[in-house]
Formats: sequence, structure tokens, C-alpha cells
Amino acid sequence: MALFCLAIQSNGQKVSSDEIVVGKKIPSLNLKGVNYFSRNEIRLPDPGGKWFILDFWNMHCITCIESFSRMSTLREKFKDKLEIILVGQQDRGKKIQLLYKKYRDKFNLTLPVLFDSLLFKRFHVSACPYIVIMNEKGIVKAITYHVEEKDMEEFFSGGVPVLGTAWNSEQEKSFDSFYDYKKPLLLNGNGGHDTDFLFRSILAKWNGDISTQAVDYISYKNLNRIQVTGVNLLSLYKLAYGDTVVTHRPRDFYENGQPDNFGKWWLTPILEIKDSAEFSYNYLTGKNIYNYSLIIPENKSATSYLQDVLKSQLFAFFHYKAEVQKRNLPYWRLELINDSSGLITREATPVYNSSPTGIKLVNMPARMILNAIWDYNQLSVFEDHTGIKQNIDLSIDCVMTDFDDIEFSLAKKGLRLVKAWKEMNAIVITDPAK
Repeated sequence: MALFCLAIQSNGQKVSSDEIVVGKKIPSLNLKGVNYFSRNEIRLPDPGGKWFILDFWNMHCITCIESFSRMSTLREKFKDKLEIILVGQQDRGKKIQLLYKKYRDKFNLTLPVLFDSLLFKRFHVSACPYIVIMNEKGIVKAITYHVEEKDMEEFFSGGVPVLGTAWNSEQEKSFDSFYDYKKPLLLNGNGGHDTDFLFRSILAKWNGDISTQAVDYISYKNLNRIQVTGVNLLSLYKLAYGDTVVTHRPRDFYENGQPDNFGKWWLTPILEIKDSAEFSYNYLTGKNIYNYSLIIPENKSATSYLQDVLKSQLFAFFHYKAEVQKRNLPYWRLELINDSSGLITREATPVYNSSPTGIKLVNMPARMILNAIWDYNQLSVFEDHTGIKQNIDLSIDCVMTDFDDIEFSLAKKGLRLVKAWKEMNAIVITDPAK
């Protein structure tokens, strides 16, 4: 439950102190300035008797942007009894409006949209997606982060679908008082009952009561512990068998001396098993999602020891065989089509800007193109083979989640992405020999 204590103006309307609660009526709202809709103003609860969805999003939420097509299809499917309104968090430069127009035009979206940051403040929306679903009487039926056609069909038939819960900032504060990620799980009542231990290892089911806290490798900073929540089985195998430095993204321009092995390791374990059901997971139901905590005495602190313990426990519980092998695997090479003279920088002040609608680099190394692409395509390995030694200027306008659009835009600048193969380390998981 979130209490609202604001008295502010939103598009000329007064915002009073209200609360939004599942099972109760939505506070009276008069939404003005709705774009791409038959009328400029919408009242809630809806006097027309339709179900309503308010889908809060911001321009940095890739999950939100990727859901636009699905939500637009959902609106068309149930247009006689459901209305969906996107609520965008307005930025100072109003870039979010241009972003939505680009996606609307490219994918023929029919979703109306309202840009109103004060509604975010009123409902304490801090993380997106944040989706409020209400029935034809204005009763809030769910506050979630994902909804599909089958869920709405179940709602319409009087059922209650299984949906994940989206939390607002006030609710997250209560979580923080219950569980501190910086402290060991269960110690001094942190997230549960106290216990005394010299060596402790816990594998538990994640039930959604605490949010996810994941890492991709065991850090040298915490050599006597591993502690993750809300992770799948592949993530645990990656911690146990993976490298102990960053392997998951291209090196960026921050000179912090941190080692990385990006491009030397494949990004996710390879499954070569008969039945992969235990590696299939669902955050809505909590299926195959785990919390894991391992704490060892400080006099035994070492990444190798932590990994050995985790390896043995994974085999003892799940019984799969795993090892690191050399495999010939695909990656993307950034290459020059023409000479680089048109790219060499002419400016002094460095600029790096990666957004869902493109890339802008000023006086930056060419490898930063790959860093920007990786921001929105994190399941691929990229390498710079341009041979450009000097810093460059580059500006491209494209949909960063559309790989074809990225390739087309790079080609106009004399660059191309070429798929190639090379040997990399890979975690391979197989069935144990009988």
C-alpha cells in the first residue's frame, strides 16, 4: 500500500492525497493531454464501462519499449472492453515524445500515450514497467510489470491470473528495512531468523518477497562469500565455472584498471542435456528461481575455494556434469568498408551518448561503438576490427533494439558488422555418465 500526500498540478489538474490499492477503487483521475486518442481527456474510473490499463514507462526502460507491440496488439484484440494508456515519464528535453513517435511510426502502434511525470510522483512509481489494471467499475485488480492476452482473458472471465507484483518506492523502503543486501542473509535477523555459524551455505527457493540481487562473477572484493537472490540455475553455474573478472561487456572508456575477458568467454553456459526443464524458469511463478548464500571463514578466503564449494554443491543437488571447454563460437566484427578519414574526430570535448534511438560519439575510441551497441544487445560478443587508432566522431539515428536497423545505419557511415567464428572458453553442461 502506498500513501500519497501531494497537492500539485498535473496538466492543470489538482492532485489530491490518495492511495492506490489492489482490490479498491482507483482514485478519481482526470487525465488531460492524451496523445493519439479520440479525445484529449480521459476520466477514471471510466464512465464508459471499459477495463483500463495504465502502463507507466520511461525512455530508459528497454523492457517497456519492447512491450509496445504486444500491448498495442492487446488493445486491438479487446478494443470493445479494454483501453490501454501509456504513461510516459516526461524529461526536460521531451526526448521521450520523439522516442515514442519513432517507435509508433516504425511498428504501427495504436497505443494512446500521456506524458506526465507528476503521475509518477503521485503513485510513487520509481521502477518500470509499472502496470495498473482496473476493471470496468474502476476496481484495481493488479499492479504488475507484465501482462499478456491470456491474463486479460482470465480477468474478463472472472478469474485471477498469476501475475508478478510491481512495487512502488514506498513499498521498496519497507523491503530495505527488512533485508539489507550489504549484510549476510539471516544474520541478526537480516531477512529471516538469526543463526550462528562458522561455515554456511543456503540454497532456497525465491518467492518474490525480496527483490533480485545478481552478479556475473565472483568479485575479488568479497573472497569469503557469494550471495545472490532471484537467480536462475544458469547463473549459478556461471558463478561456479566462469572467470573471476568481467566477461559480459566490451571495455568502456573508464580507465579504472579493472581486468576483463570479454570476447574470450562465451556469454552463457551451453546446455547439452536430454531434459533442460530444470533450466527453464519463470519469475511470475518463481519456478526454478533461487536464493543462494555461501559464507566461509576469512582464513579460507579465495575465489577458487568459493567456486569449488559451489561446484560440489551444484553437482550434489542437481547432478549435472559441467566443465570449461574450448569451442568455436560466433561473434560480430566491426569493420571498415571505406577509409576512416571521414570519421576522425574534429572536436576536442569527448561525448558518449547511447540511447534507444541511436549513438552519438565525439572524440571517442572506435571501440565505444560496440559498447553502445552492447547496451541494447547483450547476448552477443562484439570486437573492434576497424584498425582505427585515432578517436572518432560518429552519430547514427536508429532503433537500437533492431539489429538490422543498426547494420543499415552503420553502413551509411562506412562501417559494417560481420559475423565470424573463433575459439572461446565456454561452460558446457552435460548429463552425468551413468
